[in-house]
Formats: sequence, structure tokens, C-alpha cells
Amino acid sequence: MVGLKMNSVEVLHISKSFDGHVVVSDLSFDIRAGLLMYGKKTNY
Repeated sequence: MVGLKMNSVEVLHISKSFDGHVVVSDLSFDIRAGLLMYGKKTNY
């Protein structure tokens, strides 16, 4: 049971850091998309 608990904690830690990475990449993607849209609006 102790081994299972250790594994679940490790899995939770991995998923937390993975979610954080996904959020960061989503944020940078939104910023890039926003800059592209802003550039297109100013061109017209």
C-alpha cells in the first residue's frame, strides 16, 4: 500500500507540472494569436 501511495503522489506531481506547462504554452499561443490578429487589423 505504501508503494501505491508513493506512485499516486508521483503521478499527481507529474500531472500538475504537465498542466502548468500546458497552461503556459496555451498562454503564449493566445498572445501570439492576439498579436497576429492585431497586426491584421492594423494592416486594413
